[in-house]
Amino acid sequence: MEVNLNKYNPFKASSYIKLPEEIALKTAVVNIRNTDEYCFPWSIVAALNKPSVPVDKVTSYPHFNTILSVSGIDFPIALKDISKFELLNDISINVYTIEKF
Repeated sequence: MEVNLNKYNPFKASSYIKLPEEIALKTAVVNIRNTDEYCFPWSIVAALNKPSVPVDKVTSYPHFNTILSVSGIDFPIALKDISKFELLNDISINVYTIEKF
């Protein structure tokens, strides 16, 4: 008899995650260094506003509550709630993933 145990960890966004080196080296992505569970609204604020320096700090942007409506959305945001966020803020969001083979 063979028994295999695996822990199921579904993808879930929360706070700052270091970018893979191949993406970070391109310097085409701003990765906000937040310490809360609001990485999603911080990334939207970074896309909509010109930052002060340094570009990766939350203090370089206006607080997301002053720009975005997040009422009724739990954070970290689930993929199913992105459409609700889009409707609340009259914005279109595209979500991309990276898979290594």
